[in-house]
Amino acid sequence: FQHSPGIWTGKDVYISKSVTLVPPVVIGNGVQIGPGSTIGPCAVLGDGVVVASGCSIVESVVLPGVQLQGNRAIVRTLVCRNGTVALQPPVDTAQQGVLQR
Repeated sequence: FQHSPGIWTGKDVYISKSVTLVPPVVIGNGVQIGPGSTIGPCAVLGDGVVVASGCSIVESVVLPGVQLQGNRAIVRTLVCRNGTVALQPPVDTAQQGVLQR
């Protein structure tokens, strides 16, 4: 479903009122985004992703099922349930707050 130009969401998505979406953004089914977060530009959140409050996700892909702790900046990174792949600069997984399910 395209909400506005460049912003697509799946079904059963919860986006807090104070979230900022900067196109282009693709949000999968069952995603939850906490207050004060900024998603985009160029961000993809896979099905079932949970983004806690205060996160920033820019030029990144978060694969299905990942839970991100609050107040994290994810920039130019591929995030999966077992770790991250930084495109630039290097990313310390512990600092990113990536939780495994």
